[in-house]
Amino acid sequence: MRFPDENLFDEVVLNLGPLMAMKVVGVVLLLTAYVRPF
Repeated sequence: MRFPDENLFDEVVLNLGPLMAMKVVGVVLLLTAYVRPF
């Protein structure tokens, strides 16, 4: 049996994956800029 929740979860992960990666990169850049100002 297939559960629609699992399919929905996979779709959400695929859709939010890049957004989360961009947020993580942005936070890292902000932290590095704050710790080591140019």
